[in-house]
Amino acid sequence: MDYKRINTIVGWMVFIFATTVYFMTVEPTTSLWDCGEYITTAYKLEVGHPPGAPLFMMLGRLFTMFSGPEGAAMMVNLMSALSSSFTILFLFWTITMLGKKAILNPGISLFSSDSASNDFDDVEEGAEKSSSTKNSRALTKGQQWAILGSGLIGGIAYTFTDSFWFSAVEGEVYAMSSFFTAIVVWAIFKWDHELADQDAFPDDEELQSSNADRWIVLIFFMIGLSIGVHLLNLLCVPVIAYVIYFRKYKEVTPMGFILTGVIGVVALGMIQSVLIPKTVQIAGWFERFFVNDLGMSFNTGTVFFFLLMLTIIVAVLMWSKRSGNSIVNTITWSATMIFLGYSCFAMIVIRSNANTPLDENDPENLVSLESYLKREQYGDWPILYGQYFNSDINEDSDAWADRSDVYLRRFVVIDKMGNELKGFKTEAAAINFVGDRALSIEEKYFKTFDGTNKKYTYKSSESTFFPRMYSSEARHVSGYKSWSGHTGDGIPTMGQNLSYFATYQVDWMYWRYFMWNFSGRQSDEQGHGNARDGNWISGLNFIDKLHIGDQTNAPSVITDNPSHNEYYMLPFILGLIGFIFMLTKYTRGWWLVMLLFLLTGFAIIIYLNQKPIEPRERDYAYAASFYAFSIYIGMSVLALYEAFKSMIWKELAYIAGGLVLLGLALSVGDLTASVSVFYMTGVIVGSFALMILLREVIKQEMQGAVIAIALTLPVPILMGMEAWDDHDRSNRYTAQALAQNYLNSCDDNAIIFTNGDNDTFPLWYLQEVEGTKTSVRVCNLSLLNTDWYTEQMTRKAYDSEPLPISFTEEQYRQNGYRDYMYVLGTNQLTMGRQTLDPKWERVLQKKIESNQDLFQPAFTLATDNLYAILAGTKFAELKPDFLAFIPTMDSASTYFDFRTVVFNILKQAPEYGLSEQAQQAVQNTLITFNDAFDYLPADYAMDFLGNDANIEDRGNGQKLFILPSSGLRVPVDKQKVLDNGIVAPEHADRIVESIAWNIPKSTIFKADLMILDMVAHFDWERPIYFASSADRATYLGLDKYFFAEGLVYKLVPIEVDGSRNPNSLGEVNKTRMYENLMTTFKWGNMNQDGVLVDYYTRRLTNNYRVQFSVLADAYGSSIDNNQQRIEIMKQIQAGGVGLDTNEPIQTPLGEFIPSQIDADMKKAEAEIEEAKAKITEVINKSIEVMPHHNVPFGKVFPSYVSAYYVGGNEEKAQEYSDTMFVLFEEEMDYYLDVDPKFSSNMIEDMYSAYRSIFSLYQASAVFGTDKEHQEKVSNDFFRITQEVQDGLVDIKKYNRTVKNYSALQRIESTFEAFFNRINGQ
Repeated sequence: MDYKRINTIVGWMVFIFATTVYFMTVEPTTSLWDCGEYITTAYKLEVGHPPGAPLFMMLGRLFTMFSGPEGAAMMVNLMSALSSSFTILFLFWTITMLGKKAILNPGISLFSSDSASNDFDDVEEGAEKSSSTKNSRALTKGQQWAILGSGLIGGIAYTFTDSFWFSAVEGEVYAMSSFFTAIVVWAIFKWDHELADQDAFPDDEELQSSNADRWIVLIFFMIGLSIGVHLLNLLCVPVIAYVIYFRKYKEVTPMGFILTGVIGVVALGMIQSVLIPKTVQIAGWFERFFVNDLGMSFNTGTVFFFLLMLTIIVAVLMWSKRSGNSIVNTITWSATMIFLGYSCFAMIVIRSNANTPLDENDPENLVSLESYLKREQYGDWPILYGQYFNSDINEDSDAWADRSDVYLRRFVVIDKMGNELKGFKTEAAAINFVGDRALSIEEKYFKTFDGTNKKYTYKSSESTFFPRMYSSEARHVSGYKSWSGHTGDGIPTMGQNLSYFATYQVDWMYWRYFMWNFSGRQSDEQGHGNARDGNWISGLNFIDKLHIGDQTNAPSVITDNPSHNEYYMLPFILGLIGFIFMLTKYTRGWWLVMLLFLLTGFAIIIYLNQKPIEPRERDYAYAASFYAFSIYIGMSVLALYEAFKSMIWKELAYIAGGLVLLGLALSVGDLTASVSVFYMTGVIVGSFALMILLREVIKQEMQGAVIAIALTLPVPILMGMEAWDDHDRSNRYTAQALAQNYLNSCDDNAIIFTNGDNDTFPLWYLQEVEGTKTSVRVCNLSLLNTDWYTEQMTRKAYDSEPLPISFTEEQYRQNGYRDYMYVLGTNQLTMGRQTLDPKWERVLQKKIESNQDLFQPAFTLATDNLYAILAGTKFAELKPDFLAFIPTMDSASTYFDFRTVVFNILKQAPEYGLSEQAQQAVQNTLITFNDAFDYLPADYAMDFLGNDANIEDRGNGQKLFILPSSGLRVPVDKQKVLDNGIVAPEHADRIVESIAWNIPKSTIFKADLMILDMVAHFDWERPIYFASSADRATYLGLDKYFFAEGLVYKLVPIEVDGSRNPNSLGEVNKTRMYENLMTTFKWGNMNQDGVLVDYYTRRLTNNYRVQFSVLADAYGSSIDNNQQRIEIMKQIQAGGVGLDTNEPIQTPLGEFIPSQIDADMKKAEAEIEEAKAKITEVINKSIEVMPHHNVPFGKVFPSYVSAYYVGGNEEKAQEYSDTMFVLFEEEMDYYLDVDPKFSSNMIEDMYSAYRSIFSLYQASAVFGTDKEHQEKVSNDFFRITQEVQDGLVDIKKYNRTVKNYSALQRIESTFEAFFNRINGQ
């Protein structure tokens, strides 16, 4: 069997191996993040988030055709798995091609002049170049095995890399993107390989008859297709340019080398910035021109443009064919193939026109597709030149840059002069606007937004080249300062800018990920720079302790983490061995791989310009860079084989010397890197030395190849063994269960407001694919800030009726006056001057009319307070009659009269002898009065904001709306509330006449406005829920009417009794929450051994555990309440009151009837026992579904210990108290044992662990009855406290020495503040 066939067979064997791995570990249903959305868009060919992935969508649909709805997610996940295993297949063949070339072209340097025809230099002189010779390329058996071993090791190593494996087992685009990258890289080397054959055998007619340039055409077709998945593939273009250059030019010169790089980068830029977006942009221009200017039907311009393109392409192809210009012909075919592959985006337009339930950005024509492809809804960021985070905006708006104009297909109202007045979504709306006026209506493309000078620019004196710190968001600014060392308010220096780039963007957000894959990983906890979470490790403490502290005492929360992987840097070492081999033996191949490594690594770093505090780890973005490094890993087999064959000790000495020098150089600034290099040098030199020594014993080179494979094979095996448990998602259903739990928490026909990816996309999947709870409308508040999504919410979807949004499409259109608004109450609007704006006077009158129940008592109180203030002043002498009149104003005068009186008194304050304090008191009287009835009817407020006549002109071109009330009010239809199941019958007597709430924001955005609009107009026809995972401000003050029911808050017209638990809002609806947590909710197999509960899942489980704690605490509150009632009843009994009387006795806890006390006491005692049983039941359930071995007990667990105590289960309380003490003490020992420079960055973690220990001590001291156990807990607590105080001395001393004042401040605000509190200081 010849080499070519063996290469093919072994490649497919590696493919089968990778497929087996990925199929065994694939997730059987949807995952978190974007997976739910991608699976949904694939299953029903819907339109996902920009810039879309139409090819992924279509291929996913093909896969799902082989399964029903319940298996659709699995099929899309398997598609990712197959994409990944095909990536491994092409990686294998790429490595073997490069390895073959390295062996057959020894010593070819980067600028060698004999590159084109020496692939057969080692064929024995006079040997016939037969078909067999061509296939084997004159390789010896040892060389063949070494090359195949290289492909094997590189392929298997990449199979098990952390980042690639993560994407391989879920329905995301990154696996398929990697596949396209792999096939393009393989194809360009295949082209090079075929041309090498043709150069070597000019007389072979079969070889000469094939056109190798067909591979180039295929490559660009793949690139075009890959645009329909992800843009990553474009980064291969410069690599393609160099392969072509090295093959086509006999002499490679430095100038040619540089020009090739420039051409490659320019070609990349042309494809990404011109070919892709400009094609659609020009097509959109043709479409607008043909429709708007020529008056032709819609899509005429689009058809004309593509026919024109086709004509030009055919003409150029015909000319190049006739003239024999093969370069132009190949370039034209390549461009055509890009367009052909790119044409898959037509599916986006087609499906958008179908108005699918998921139709993000509504790109239903080429005009709107342009905006979709530009991802304009996400904004942009500076890359090569721009602002710092605190740069000032140019004051002259004429100096601002342009944003893209927005054109939408609309019915446009036009006056006699041809001016376009307004555009409407429907013709009926346009006709209604026109009325009987002499205006015409024309359907055309209407400019809804003029982007001229709408994009901020910044003062040039405060801008910089290569800006890395640009976001002005507060949390980002804090991160910038922390990572760069910037202090104060001044503009950062370039040194600080580059420091942030090096320490955060390169080191933390790339190099850390690289080392995860090839050195080891501390845990999957998302870290933000501390030594505890998410760092890279080697597994060698003498290295790890230099950059994250001594790991000898690392707590089990780290060492037992599934992602705690120790590779001992061995994959990295193999990569370096391959790197050295290619650099010294095959420099051009080394450069091609290095260029791919840099483009898919550092170029992405520069382009993404990542901000601190990312919502998730971003290692998946760099998977192609790790792919390139895996080629070097594969080449290590060849390197060791060649060392066995021919390396001499002198050559090894040079390698060792170079590495030692590198280690010495690194020791100046980075001791970790230096020690790592010295360690790796020892392993590398030892490996080469071993092969040299074996040459003296083993003479057959075939055996040398086998030994090289045997030496390297344990490394990918180690990677697989270490990483299996943190990538095996088989039998995991946690994301699906989360979606089920959210939807099943909602009644039919409900609205649920969600906020992020993980509380939205899995729900979309469950509704769209599995058809679960389709009457519930999931409304994502982040997307509700866009007009296209708001418009979609006004449509019926499956069994869900449209949302009650009263605003029209024109009113909520993007870039309008309702994108954001100020919320100003009566005082902010009216206290600035005595004369009222008529508009605000009308609003005030409405507030008075609508809040008589609040207004009249507040009026009486205001007049009484004003009288009391003035009675003790000179005013009483000067105006006695008027003073006597003031208390009667609440019935004899109007609000406006009273307001005038207050302003006049303040105006004449010196005359009346009013002190500053008295003046302030007078003013506060009116302020307090205004606040008391500062509620507008919500529907009135929405009508106010819907009327363009109410737009405020603030000057300088700033026009905006003001919501003229700090509070809103909605009437309650009690019968509808009960009929629609919004409130259960047992709570009917608690339903209020209206709900009134204050908005806790000074600025609201469009999404907030839409929430308020829906609450104003839903008329209690359907339940409204909010996901409990959102920030409190999201609830807009409505939380005073929330029932907490698990993962959701339900809006109810009840003045709720707030939960005493700080982790919950509103009132705990114990009945419903108990039903949800104990019966309804599913848990995704988290309780089963071997089911992976990774960091992102644990973030969700923390919320679950909090909800169990909240419910247990609610039962605890019931116990407290009943115990207080019993005490009061005992006091009544002891008071000698006739126990046979039926006269009620009023108490702070309500009224008691003496004759019923005995029965009431028995009832209260029964309720206490029932509540205690419920507490134990609830906490047991939490531990059962989320056991420690899968979901480690965390900081919420001390509340479980307290719950057990309150529930009377002291045995369980002690058991888990002891368990948690051990875990938390492990953490404290770790924090206190590591070097202070590392513990200084973990103060918050250390304090959290210590507070948890204190909570355990507190629970034992307050609730425990076992004196012996109490004493043990107390002794342990005070012992740990002393250790902490002693350790803090060293930590503070270190930080004073290095002037790390932020660490000292953190110690002061945490530990020292706590110690002062408990010591009563």
